[in-house]
Order: sequence, then C-alpha cells, then structure tokens
Amino acid sequence: MTMPSDQQHYEMARQWQAYFDEHCREMGMRAPEPILGQSVGDYRREFDRLLKRARLPQSHELYKVNWRGLKTDALDILEPKLLAAAKAETFNPANVPKGELREITVRDPHNGSEVRKFIGQDHFVLLPNFGTNTRIHGGYREGRRTTLRKLQEHAERLSRHSQRL
Repeated sequence: MTMPSDQQHYEMARQWQAYFDEHCREMGMRAPEPILGQSVGDYRREFDRLLKRARLPQSHELYKVNWRGLKTDALDILEPKLLAAAKAETFNPANVPKGELREITVRDPHNGSEVRKFIGQDHFVLLPNFGTNTRIHGGYREGRRTTLRKLQEHAERLSRHSQRL
C-alpha cells in the first residue's frame, strides 16, 4: 500500500476546506487554504484550533480540548460538535462584552451579496459612537430634536384620527 503524495493530501484538504466553508459561511468566516505538504489530518486540526479560538468562549468545554493532539477517530466525533457549538456561540450576545457590538458579515453563495449582522448585549441605539463622528457630536448618536409642544400636537392629531375611525 502506497502513501498518498503531497498533491493528494492537498486535494483532500481542499475538499475539507469546501466542507468547512459551507459551515463557516453562516458565521461570517472562511476556512483557510491548505498548505502544500500539510497532511489532511493536520489541516483539520489546525482549522479546528482556529475555529475554537475565534468563536468559542474560554469557559466552553470544547475550548479546553487540545485539538493538535487528537487522533483521527476522536476528531471525527468532536468536529461536528465543534462546528455546531461555534455556530451557536457566534450568535450568542452573552459572549460579546457589554457596551460593544460584534459585526458578522455573511455572504450569500448564490449572488455574492453581503449581509451585516450586529450581535451584542445592548441595542445599537444605546451605544455611543454608533454611526457618528465623535468629534462633532460628542460621541453619542444624535436623535430627532423635538419640543413638548410638538409632541402634544402630534398626540392630538393621533387622537383626532382615531376618533374618525
């Protein structure tokens, strides 16, 4: 029985890259390209380690796994669990520090359009510096300016309109 060549390892690793890309697209990530001369197992272990560090909190049970030291049998069992956990933890607002937002850019594979999602513990309107120039507006989002009289007039118009219905 002959050992697979470097080119065969590379082609098999490219198939794993396509598999990982399919799962990572929803998380706003892409799998890195394999390196010529890298075995398939080493590519999978390095990707799993990268995914763990990028998407799992340090308190997660799969974060504590030494992915570089896993045998292929264990890798086959733990890898689907890691992909599912990474997807769940990516969109978990508890993993984003309070007062911050995490931007996740998801690319549609069919038309290439990008959708940007913001995940965080606070609503974006409450956060300072969101969409403003901090030197001009003092660091807070400028809202609509109104007076009490304008609010009262608006409330009266709404009540008159609801009486007609």
